This record gives sequence, C-alpha cells and structure tokens, in this order.
Amino acid sequence: MPIPKWQGLPRPKAPLPDPHDFAADSGCWDALNAWENFGKLTLPQAWELFSKNPLHYQEDFMFMGPAAFAYYFPVLDRHLREAQAADEDDDNEAWIIGCGVEDQLASGHRFEESFLQEVADLAVYMRDFVAKQGLEDCENITAIWERVEAAVTKSREQI
Repeated sequence: MPIPKWQGLPRPKAPLPDPHDFAADSGCWDALNAWENFGKLTLPQAWELFSKNPLHYQEDFMFMGPAAFAYYFPVLDRHLREAQAADEDDDNEAWIIGCGVEDQLASGHRFEESFLQEVADLAVYMRDFVAKQGLEDCENITAIWERVEAAVTKSREQI
C-alpha cells in the first residue's frame, strides 16, 4: 500500500518544531495555545488531535509561527481533501482554512519551494473540487483559494 501523500511529504527529520517555531515566545496567547496543543507532536499525532475537533483546532494553524505552520501543513491538506471528499464538514471551513493559509503566506517569511508547491497543489485541488461539487459558498471558497495561489506566486518571487 503506498504511503498517503500527507505522510510522504518532506519534513525536517528532527527536531520537531520548538516553542520559538510556534512563536510561543512572542507574547501572543494564541501562538502559545497552538504550542500547547500541537507542540512536540509528530504529524500522525497532530492529525489524530486535529481530526477529533477540526473546528476547534483550525485556528491554531493561523497563529503558529511560519516554521511550525509549514511543518504541520499536511494536517490541513489531509483534512481538506478527506473532509471535502466525504462532505462531512460545512463548506465554511474550507474558506476559514484558506484565510489562515493566505495569512501565513503574507507573513513575509521565506518559505521553501517544496512547501510552496504543497500549498499550490492544495489550492488547485480546492478550486477544482469546489467547481465540480458546487459547494454552498462556492464563490467565497474559490476566491480565497485563488488568493492563496496569488500569495504562493508572490512568495516564490521572494525566494
């Protein structure tokens, strides 16, 4: 059986993101909360936690520092692909997560090309999925993932 895409993505071998990678030392309560929830978790452990209550944990990704966000991004990728395909969650979640991804890309951090490609792949998937399924909030979801693609392009120009 092939390795699921989200588990086969390149990630730093060690160490896991630390409190600084989460920006937990910034004085931001939300970043500290993200560290408390996801700090020291492997990707499978992070997936297990997130999948128990995505609506609760999705905001943690908005407030993680860029290094932690890039490390744990496969959790969001897997969730959007599986939840959307199974039609388990409300469509607004795809929009909210897209807003968080866009904000992370706009942080000014120089992300690696491999990570930017992962984000671009998810953005294309989401736009195509929304177009095929005619989701309730189709226009807003499509618009946010188009903005994510534009943010990827802008980030690539900074490399």
